[in-house]
Amino acid sequence: MILFLIKSAACMAIFLIFYKLFLEKESMHFFKRYFLLAAIVISLVIPAVVFTEVIYIEPISTSFTPTEDYSLETYHAPSIESIDYTYWSLLSIYGLGVLFFSLQFFKNLYQIKNTIQNNPKQQTNSIIKVLLSLQIVPHTFFNYIFLNKQKFEANEIPPAVLLHEETHAKQKHSIDILVLEILQIVFWFNPLIYLFKKSIKLNHEFLADSAVLNNGLEKSDYQKILLAFSSNAAEPQLANAINYSSIKKRFTVMKKETSRKVSLVKSFLIIPIAAILLLGFSEKEILEIQKEGSAQEQQTLLSGIKKELENVNALKLNYTKEKEQIIELYIKKNSEILIHNTPVLLKDLAVAIEKEIQPNIKLENVRVEGLTEDTLESEFMFSITTEIRKANIKQIKFCTSEYIMNAADYKDEIEITPETVILNTNKIILRSNKISEYNNLAKKYNAIPIEKRIIPLKDLYLLETIYRNMSPAQKEAAQPFPECLPKANQEGATKKQITAYNDLAKKYNTMMAKDGNIRIVKSDVDQLKHIYVLMSEEQKASAQPFPDFPEPPPAPQVPEAQNKREEAAKTIKRIIEEQDPYDTNTLTRIEPSVVNSPKAPMAPRVKKGEKNDIPPPPLTEKIEIIQTAVDEVIENQDIIAVENVRVYRHNVDEKSANSPNLMEDLQSLAKRDAQFYFNGKEVSTKEGLQIVKNKKNIYVETLPYSNKKPKVKIYTNKNDVSIPPPPAPPTPPSPLDYVINAAKKGATFMYEGKIVSSDKAIDLLKNNKELNIESRNKNGKQIVRITKDPVTIE
Repeated sequence: MILFLIKSAACMAIFLIFYKLFLEKESMHFFKRYFLLAAIVISLVIPAVVFTEVIYIEPISTSFTPTEDYSLETYHAPSIESIDYTYWSLLSIYGLGVLFFSLQFFKNLYQIKNTIQNNPKQQTNSIIKVLLSLQIVPHTFFNYIFLNKQKFEANEIPPAVLLHEETHAKQKHSIDILVLEILQIVFWFNPLIYLFKKSIKLNHEFLADSAVLNNGLEKSDYQKILLAFSSNAAEPQLANAINYSSIKKRFTVMKKETSRKVSLVKSFLIIPIAAILLLGFSEKEILEIQKEGSAQEQQTLLSGIKKELENVNALKLNYTKEKEQIIELYIKKNSEILIHNTPVLLKDLAVAIEKEIQPNIKLENVRVEGLTEDTLESEFMFSITTEIRKANIKQIKFCTSEYIMNAADYKDEIEITPETVILNTNKIILRSNKISEYNNLAKKYNAIPIEKRIIPLKDLYLLETIYRNMSPAQKEAAQPFPECLPKANQEGATKKQITAYNDLAKKYNTMMAKDGNIRIVKSDVDQLKHIYVLMSEEQKASAQPFPDFPEPPPAPQVPEAQNKREEAAKTIKRIIEEQDPYDTNTLTRIEPSVVNSPKAPMAPRVKKGEKNDIPPPPLTEKIEIIQTAVDEVIENQDIIAVENVRVYRHNVDEKSANSPNLMEDLQSLAKRDAQFYFNGKEVSTKEGLQIVKNKKNIYVETLPYSNKKPKVKIYTNKNDVSIPPPPAPPTPPSPLDYVINAAKKGATFMYEGKIVSSDKAIDLLKNNKELNIESRNKNGKQIVRITKDPVTIE
């Protein structure tokens, strides 16, 4: 094949050189068109032509001399052909080239088809004009002429250009282009095909120019039109277009007129060139035929052959072929072993083979052959071989399409012995010892305490990939998977997190750049801080800058959290000790709201100064009643924990105990990628929301951390909720108090866009309590803005 390609390329090169030297600048354009096409065809045919030469030779008398050694002591194993990687590599590259140019060819056809279908058309006889809104150079494909719609409707396209394109359509120049495109797909590696294609397209332009000039147009006028409509734009692959790069040659050919005599001489020069190429690049084959000898010569030859056969028969060959037995195993995809279509367990294989051995066959003449339905793994083949060896069988052979083995066990050469297992396979797949690699990594990270365990993403991906592909038996035998605690830090934020960060940061940076009133949502600030901590330095550099939020007024110190039940008991005891035993209003106000019993009767009223003879109710009974009320209030209220942690009781029978804002809070935390837990076990966000929606009588604990991943814990047992709820914090300082403190720290004050003194700021707040303040730090200096508009920080 390589020799054929070289010969055909040489023929193409000679024909193309002849065309460039003697024919290209001549005005015999029709002859040149068919010469170029024929030159390609002839160049492909000549190397395939075979001339046969017959030679008659004299008969040669031969005698038979035995040269073979008839002993069976030696055996030559057939050689195994090695894979020709060079051949397959070149074939693969060729296939990729064919695929690439085929796709390009069909893509161009599809684009032309879409252009024709999606644009208005005008038909004149057999010519169809396709009008495009794009600024294009007029070009032709078969009987379709593609023109700019605006110029065509404004009659700005000269008739000479239209006649030029119509000539391309009428003379079917597109057929030549398609033939060259197909040849280019097959012989994409041959540069001469591209040169032929360029010459053929140029000759098409010569033909179209000749048709326009023969219609009576002056050469100078036509040349000016060509210059005006030529372009350096990329020429359509499957169409004929006016191109600036060929203008000079076309002008030269227009001026030249070839005489009939010169045309004939140059045409006939092709014949001797073709003959020389045919003799030089065709194949030659010599066929030797032996002449028939005389009757006497034939009789002598037959006598010699007969004598040699007698000598062979005289040899005493003492050889008796011993009987052999082949036991066939069939191994199915599910590793099931069959002998004569009967399933056999691996542990019973040796016994089954012993039953198959015929009594008159020696064990050394028994061969077991295994045929697989699919691939065969080395471990399974070793297990089968072990069982066969138990039956004292030495000759073992396996046939499979693919054989999978560990790369460490592969050897290019092995010593062949009578007990060597023979393997016939089309493909050997070498695998690395992934399980060993997994065990090493898992052992390394399992040795680190889980609280301090940090696994790089590269190792984690490798561990997960290998573990996922392991069978249940392999997982049981391997090292346990090294789990990690949920961590606040990770190696860079995710794309989703960076997108959310950029949106929020851009929003607040834009708002603060306008230097007007802004509304800052605390959950947005927490989300920005959370993502910013996760981001790597590279991500921070390419992301939006972190907004310079104003500092909110400092919150007062939160008192130390106390046990609410104990605190309530102390308060109740103090109230009871201090109250008047005959003051029944307190009891009658509390008791109906907390005790599910009929309303207690009111004590009889007495006049002021008179003594009531009815004894007061026992103190212990009063404490028990109020204690019950406190228990019920604590049982049914939302517990507010420290650092915005909340515990809700949800989906209970009493509607008053349910928390209306729970689902809204959970949705907000879910957007921040919160981790959900149910009774101590991790669940997905979707599962967690479903449990909260459907599960009855549950406790939900939310932990909206700002410096790490938020958490939502769901319990069915209230004893699992162990967050001590502190009392409500005291009221924050008033704007006036805040301004006085800021003045002591040297802050700058602004009112209605102007800087004012600290005394002026204090007077403003004293005289108008409806004013609001906004505080922020710029370049380390605190700026307090006093405004009538509301400032909200959530």
